[in-house]
Order: sequence, then C-alpha cells, then structure tokens
Amino acid sequence: MNEQTDATLAAIGKGATYVGGSAAFFGGLSANDLAALAGIVGLVVGLVMQWYFSRRKDQREAAEHLARMQTYRHGE
Repeated sequence: MNEQTDATLAAIGKGATYVGGSAAFFGGLSANDLAALAGIVGLVVGLVMQWYFSRRKDQREAAEHLARMQTYRHGE
C-alpha cells in the first residue's frame, strides 16, 4: 500500500469512529433524555440572548445619560 491509500483509510476509520460514537451516544438516549437536553440548550440560548440584549440596553442608557448630563452642564 502507498501513503495515499494509508491516509485515505485512516480518514475513513476516523469518520467511522465519529459516526459510531455518535450513534451509540444518541441511540442510548431516550425521548426524556432528548427532551431534557433540548430544554437545557433552550435555557442556555435564552440566557445568552437575555444577557446580550440587556447589555446593549445598558450601553444605550449609559450613553443617553452621559449626553443628558453634558447638556445640563453646558446649560443648553
């Protein structure tokens, strides 16, 4: 066998390992496990979105406050 064939067979083996491991993992999960996993993923996504948009709101409010304070200081 040459190096090209070895590399190809190694890549196929690596792919088969990933597919087999994934199938074993997901095949061992019940519907309740999948529902719990989906709930956890939804929780994390919602938490990240809430954090992101709250941070943007805080930044806007801080900029607005700074602009208002500068207006008050200059008497305009």
